[in-house]
Amino acid sequence: MGQQGAEILTKEGYMKNVAALVIGEPSGYRIAYANKGELDITLTSKGKAAHSSMPKLGNNAVAHLLAILNRLQAQVQQATANLTSPDLGETLFNIDVIHGGEQVNAIPALATAKINIRTIPEFANAKILQIFQDTIAAYNENTAGHIEMTVEMQTSPILGDPKADLVKIAQKVGQPYLQRTNYSAETLNEMSAAAKATGIAFSPTEIVTVGVSGATDAGKFLADRPRVPLTWSLVPGMKRPTRIMNMSLSKCILILLKSIKLCY
Repeated sequence: MGQQGAEILTKEGYMKNVAALVIGEPSGYRIAYANKGELDITLTSKGKAAHSSMPKLGNNAVAHLLAILNRLQAQVQQATANLTSPDLGETLFNIDVIHGGEQVNAIPALATAKINIRTIPEFANAKILQIFQDTIAAYNENTAGHIEMTVEMQTSPILGDPKADLVKIAQKVGQPYLQRTNYSAETLNEMSAAAKATGIAFSPTEIVTVGVSGATDAGKFLADRPRVPLTWSLVPGMKRPTRIMNMSLSKCILILLKSIKLCY
């Protein structure tokens, strides 16, 4: 979590002369040439405990947390409503974890929430963070709430070139392995339904290029060079990779890396 290894390697100069990058993430025989950025933010709401029969003696941290979450989500969605990336789609705002309270008859003194936001170049991370800071400051000033914000992780969106030589090599190397893959009807239905729901293309016969919402180490490796050719590895399995799939992957990646060495 946090891509700390990638950040350290980049700071120590290991990416200075890199001409292309292969990311070892599952892509289901699709080439991901671009990925969204990511913001992981923790909100902490501090209140005052009291018995629930006397709520005015306390300050409900959970109620304030829910209120600020609603405001933040509304503000971010309003600011990004008409902005989409042709490669990556829309900004995504997800409230993923909430903790608060200890028992049903007590006003909670503490509550926390973890928010995950997937970002696009058209609305930079810094703009989202500014919305958070301004909204929280206004809430703390005008209500009895006390909300604190911590940015746990942030990475920038990365846009590669879907027509780069690296992509063409990966398609050429991976195509024979895709042709030997026998997808079950259940798997084909699952992957087709996922493609329809997410807008991320899928083909059982062709290695297609896609932009994806998942953030990767590329956000750290290519932070200052977001246009370096990028591809995710051609992982055949999705939910239940088998040993045979992993063996095929090893051969495919080995050939891909040898091919890249000849060209870069």
